Amino acid sequence: IKYYITSNGSSIITSSGNIIYSDTIEKDLAAKTLDILSEYDVMIDLYINGMGYMQSSDIEKLGHYNVTDGFDNVLKSSRIMKDNIMDFYHEDTPELEKINLFFADKRERSEAIYRISRLDPEPKVAYSMDYNLEITSSTCSKGQGLNFLSNLLELHMSEVMAIGDSNNDISMLKLA
Repeated sequence: IKYYITSNGSSIITSSGNIIYSDTIEKDLAAKTLDILSEYDVMIDLYINGMGYMQSSDIEKLGHYNVTDGFDNVLKSSRIMKDNIMDFYHEDTPELEKINLFFADKRERSEAIYRISRLDPEPKVAYSMDYNLEITSSTCSKGQGLNFLSNLLELHMSEVMAIGDSNNDISMLKLA
């Protein structure tokens, strides 16, 4: 594999780790989104430069946040742990590829979706599990990432294949 389209299409990374495409969340939008999320019982997983960061105390509460189906093992083995995820973010306010969330309560997730969808510009909101929510820039999609990479490689869409299983895959599947 030479290229990876990651974080719902917000980044394309080469196998050597070079970022060749990036569509990060606008900083003002990220701040407003994180402000809204501070009002909910939610586990925050930030994607920055191809890496996932989460609060170390949350690793013991994965069941509370409905992290199931083996994704708990993914989080335990692949995330960089921080004492306080919000302090970590506010120290440098890095460019966020994606804000991945796990809610303790589906009603809170629904309310957060409604409130976040009213922001301007409206971020892309998707989910791939019952209690999660994935937030990316207002212009980001897996389809957009796939389109960029196929153009870069001078591939016609008839030469492209995509596989997906969630609503965050729809733009990519339609394009392919």
